[in-house]
This record gives sequence, structure tokens and C-alpha cells, in this order.
Amino acid sequence: MRSTTALATLAIATGLPLAAAAAPAHAETTTEREKGVLVECAGTWRTRPVTVSVYEHRTYGNEVLVAIGAEDQEDFWISQPDGRIVRRGELQQEGTLGGRKVVLAGTVVRVGDPVEVHDEFDDAGQHVVVDGVHKPLAADLVLTWRKRNALLDCSNAFRFDLTVTKTDIE
Repeated sequence: MRSTTALATLAIATGLPLAAAAAPAHAETTTEREKGVLVECAGTWRTRPVTVSVYEHRTYGNEVLVAIGAEDQEDFWISQPDGRIVRRGELQQEGTLGGRKVVLAGTVVRVGDPVEVHDEFDDAGQHVVVDGVHKPLAADLVLTWRKRNALLDCSNAFRFDLTVTKTDIE
């Protein structure tokens, strides 16, 4: 169920076009409210590419992912912290990457006006309708690993407040 929800949120976040189909009138329908934060960043540590994803979901849990390097020589750290990741505009996460301490820290603050979102798609035998708002965020994060910093461009960052309706496809 989390993968379906994450897909819906990420599909809206990245603007991926997905096919939509109508569900039969007698199919079972569930509706949930989903709230959280998504911050996606890219940068360079020394000469290696860096990818960071912070996904805070109040219902289905959290995930922090840091990857440094190309696919064939990639070091990565994945964490699933409890509770809020972003607190009072601050983000601070620590872990181990390639046997060394890694720190992701900085500020995440609200900017701009909320953006209404709507998307419909089919996933895992269900027709999914997502309605709600994304509230843009400005994220200024730094990744520290092996005593060197990587400045990050976090241009895809927002809070989400969504109503997700799932109807079984028969």
C-alpha cells in the first residue's frame, strides 16, 4: 500500500503523465488523507554526483536516501526515521555511508503560494484519484561526508496535503 501512495505522491511531484481509466460503479472505494514533505536534491561531492531524497509521510512512514557516485560505484545510505524529519524549519539527519559518518543538515522553509494538484492513474489493480495541495518549500541543505561538504540544489521541495481515493478495478 505504501508503494501505491508513494507512487501517487511522486507522480504528482515529478509531473509524470500516467494513464487514467474509469472504474465500475460497484467497485470498492477507500479514501485517505495524506500529509507530509518531499525534498529532492542533487549536487556534487568532490567529482561524484550526489542524489538526496527526503520523504516524510505521516501515515506510511519516512525515508531518507543519500547516494554518492555513479551506478557502478555508488555508496548509499537509506534511513527510515520515526517522527518528523523537518522540525521548525530545520532538518538534521545522521547515518553511515561507506563505513563513514554522513550528515544531512540545513533549513526547509515555506515559500510561495500553495499549488492545487489533481491526478488520476491506475496502479496495482486500482484507479487512483489524488486531489489536494502542494505547498512549495525552499530547502538549503548541505551533505557532509568524509569531512567534505556537498552543496545541494533542492529545487523539488514541497509539503503535501492530499486526499487519495482508490477504487478497485474489476
